[in-house]
Amino acid sequence: MMKTTQFLLLLFSVSLFTACGPKPAKVMEAPPSENEEVQKEMEVEPEIMVAKPAFGSAGIKKTACYGSCPVYEVHFYATGYATYKGKSNVKMKGNWRAELSQQQCSDILTNAQKADYFNLSDVYPENGKTIPDLPFTITYVEFGEVKKEIRNNIDAPQELLDFEAYLVELIEKLNWAQTEGQ
Repeated sequence: MMKTTQFLLLLFSVSLFTACGPKPAKVMEAPPSENEEVQKEMEVEPEIMVAKPAFGSAGIKKTACYGSCPVYEVHFYATGYATYKGKSNVKMKGNWRAELSQQQCSDILTNAQKADYFNLSDVYPENGKTIPDLPFTITYVEFGEVKKEIRNNIDAPQELLDFEAYLVELIEKLNWAQTEGQ
């Protein structure tokens, strides 16, 4: 029993000394100075640069009129191709496909920005009084999360007319190949 008492006394003494011994002082950190905060903000992990397309897609559509207006629809894609569907009063009827260069893809967005496309009205004429005998020219541009469509019947600003003319000119420059599914 004596050995047990001595053992317990020794165990109690050791635990008393370790529990009541000096504790390490807490280090108080000073708030970071402005220079340190700026330095942290400037420390940027290297990112892999991925080429982003100039636009997602764009297109132009010409609707029918009471005469012999061309009726077709064209879509331009940032992935480097365009599709054409000729419906009536056009030389190319049916479905067609063409390749776009990176420069042509970039130029579509450049011309849209030049026209201030995303700030134009959604419909022309703005008063809504369309002329039924005239066709609509419907254009759209998709850039990132933003997609804008404009329906033009008459009285559009020159900037929009120039953008429409640019798209028609681009259609004429491309080398189209007819696809199946006429």
